[in-house]
Amino acid sequence: MGFSKPTPAMVQHMRPLYITADVNDIKVSKIMVDTGAAVNILTTRTMHLLGIKKEKIQSTFLTLKNFAGTITKTLGLIFLQVKVGLAEGVYAFFVTDCYAAYSVILGRDWIHRSYCVPSILHQELIIWDRVADKEEIVKADPRLFWCPPATWTQVRKKNGKMRVCVDYRDLNKATPKDVYPKPVADMLVDAVAGHELLSFMDGTSSYHQIPVAEEDRHKTAFRCPGFAGVFEYVVMPFSLKNAGATY
Repeated sequence: MGFSKPTPAMVQHMRPLYITADVNDIKVSKIMVDTGAAVNILTTRTMHLLGIKKEKIQSTFLTLKNFAGTITKTLGLIFLQVKVGLAEGVYAFFVTDCYAAYSVILGRDWIHRSYCVPSILHQELIIWDRVADKEEIVKADPRLFWCPPATWTQVRKKNGKMRVCVDYRDLNKATPKDVYPKPVADMLVDAVAGHELLSFMDGTSSYHQIPVAEEDRHKTAFRCPGFAGVFEYVVMPFSLKNAGATY
């Protein structure tokens, strides 16, 4: 079977290889298959979502080192049941207490032991089924990259600064509207009566003072033109349907 011949459209994307898999019989998304990682990694947030208590972690002195040489300590080791397609087995994961754009990393430990050949270019995995002695193709999860390349642009503001504009029309169509009654102007005026000063200082860049829930950040993802990469907002951007109501 093997991979198909690459097309010009394939070489334009810069997406990592994210899949959805069953971990301890629970479906988990945003799992990154990373040939650059030697081991499998689990974040504490994902561990809590799986209902795993910290007492299950086996202590270890192993540390992780990234491409820049920065060392990250691990909380320990834990063994989890992982099923991707028809491939199923128990694998060791090192637990880290840090924020990550993924829920799990499947490194070369899982890739090699699962007889897996990943292709970031094709956004596919080929897994060899040793029982049936045949190949199985597992597709990457496309839902994490809903936005097309043309969703990002820059607009110059009146003060000469640049504003980043992202087309969130598709996201807004899928988002229910928060409906709140308008504040009564008379009540607002009465509330400030008797005070010497009324400050609007905290209104500066106010949208950027409101954090986006960690589980919703991937919904704000956008890709810059060329090969700059994929980004997501950690604070509330403009153009979202409920941004005004939240503010």
